[in-house]
Amino acid sequence: MIMRQAQTTAFALAMSLLGLARLDAQQHPITWTLATETKNAQQGKQFTASVFAQIPQGWHLYSTTQPPGGPIQTVLTLTGENNFALSGSIRVRDPDMAPDPNFQIVTETYSDSVTFVLPIVARVAGKQTFHVKVHYQTCTDRYCLPPMNEELELRLQIAPGIAPATIPPPIPQGPAGAVVPTAGSPSATVPSAPGGTTTQSLWLFLLGAAVMGALSLLTPCVFPMIPITVSYFTRTNETARGHPA
Repeated sequence: MIMRQAQTTAFALAMSLLGLARLDAQQHPITWTLATETKNAQQGKQFTASVFAQIPQGWHLYSTTQPPGGPIQTVLTLTGENNFALSGSIRVRDPDMAPDPNFQIVTETYSDSVTFVLPIVARVAGKQTFHVKVHYQTCTDRYCLPPMNEELELRLQIAPGIAPATIPPPIPQGPAGAVVPTAGSPSATVPSAPGGTTTQSLWLFLLGAAVMGALSLLTPCVFPMIPITVSYFTRTNETARGHPA
């Protein structure tokens, strides 16, 4: 009798765990994997890491370039300590574009599976943990799950290489992992503050105008007119003094 009760309890517990596993699979249907084919990563030398998304049948994932105003686009960012940096734009195949019944707009999606390729540079040598955060939303043709985050990590052995001081700084990441223009690029130019370069340019312009005006007096057409002009103003001044108002 006791044995039967124990077996019944174990069976009920197993079914409960199975139900929880199925519920978790429904809430997180996409399986994410972080990997790299590089076995000898070197400090300061670029290598690639791949974020692989296995998408179950009936579900789809939105692209990294999905425009706003509808579903949440997929965004991949590097987290953790500043031991790794993106050295370029994240690469991924072109998404499928089709009308979305959930949002009543044309959306960009991936089905079945998709791989995001990240160009990476290690800034520190030794045993390091590479962290990637994925922010995304997944839907079926009937409903969508709330946006969620997936934290991925990978242990790597980084061989010594370029000194940290000579490694370029990390490329800032914008939405969808897109590379943000760095300082010095045309699209990142910031207007000069008032009273700075603008004021200096104005004084240089006035000085240049004064110099050009002085040089123009020495031209063959203007130079002979100087004595006549001086004589005219001198006579006018004397006449004004002799006939006060």
